[in-house]
Amino acid sequence: MVLVHRVLRREFGRLPRLLRAVDGDRARSEVIGAHAREMLTFLHLIEHLAEEERDILPIVSITLTGGWMAAKRKAQQASEGSKQAILEAVLARAAEVGYEGTTMADVARASGLPIGWVYWHFQNKEQLFVALLDHCFEVWKQANASVDGMRDFVRRGISESAAASASVADPAAAFWSIDLVFAFERRLEDNLARQQYLAIREEMFEFVTSRRRASYPGVPEDVAAEPAHDMAVMGRAFTDGFRVAAAAGDDTDFARYAELAADALESLVATRLKEYTHD
Repeated sequence: MVLVHRVLRREFGRLPRLLRAVDGDRARSEVIGAHAREMLTFLHLIEHLAEEERDILPIVSITLTGGWMAAKRKAQQASEGSKQAILEAVLARAAEVGYEGTTMADVARASGLPIGWVYWHFQNKEQLFVALLDHCFEVWKQANASVDGMRDFVRRGISESAAASASVADPAAAFWSIDLVFAFERRLEDNLARQQYLAIREEMFEFVTSRRRASYPGVPEDVAAEPAHDMAVMGRAFTDGFRVAAAAGDDTDFARYAELAADALESLVATRLKEYTHD
């Protein structure tokens, strides 16, 4: 930390001289202001590392060999490819040890990137998990875009996603079980990742509901709305329940129960729609 502070003192020490050279030049003033903001961002990063007692040698090596501007250029080289590597690393790590067990240093080691690059992309673990949730949601939407009918949706949710959620071999599936902790843990109420999880959960529900409404041809939308909503609620409850069963290691034939759940839901819908035609 002494070496890092020396670099910071040197960089901040340049500001008075630079400010004297401005002499009302707006363009220079903006450049210097940007330089100051960047150094403050760097200082904030160092404070994060110190608070969490993380390894700061990757950042130290950059700053000592070329100063702050070199550190800035080096950090800017973290492309979308490095961001994707970070997301893949945190996904695998979270599938193994959960949210609480995942640290920024673990993610850096798993991704093979300097920890400074992880902090360059994500200010803290909450923001990292917010980005991961968004990533997994996009994967989920793509996987379910072509799902046709309630039976296929339930089968995918229970016999594929829920069944695989207990294994780190399929981190994308396991992640949704891990994130149930955000629903259960009230102490995380102000956590940004929890808030994003709940928002995405609602988006998933609306996605399923709209698909179910459209699956009842010839039925007025106001009539289809109720069974569609009920199917989405029950389908989500089934999937969440079987994810818990997978995480607990219950001896469960997921494929069999997926078919039973689909039978029950389809029978319920048929009864509802039959009542509508008789009315």
